[in-house]
Amino acid sequence: MIVDDDADIRRLLAVVLRTAGRVVFTAANGQEALTLLHGDNPRPCIILLDLMMPVMDGLQFRQEQLDDPSVSDIPVVLFSALNEVVERARELNAAGYVKKPFDPDKVVEMLDCRCQTLGLHC
Repeated sequence: MIVDDDADIRRLLAVVLRTAGRVVFTAANGQEALTLLHGDNPRPCIILLDLMMPVMDGLQFRQEQLDDPSVSDIPVVLFSALNEVVERARELNAAGYVKKPFDPDKVVEMLDCRCQTLGLHC
């Protein structure tokens, strides 16, 4: 699942990940992501989460996700231009982080690596 308020970034990453054989769905903010997680959508094996978004930002989403036993075990990779993304990743017990701007192919490689490390079949 890609959660980012920038439609161009969502589209780009979705195309790259789908080309790599992944099933992808997207959300424009944390609230939309929570709605998708509790809907009839397939359960994501990993969430790529932007931190700065309107409606519900990534920090609030992650706190709500961790408080919900039905989705708390889904790993999150933070995706942000914030200088302190490394610290935020540690604070939020994220599986990793991607610094914006990014190389889409490197994002796919990093997600593949994280999925293998975590024993996920993405």
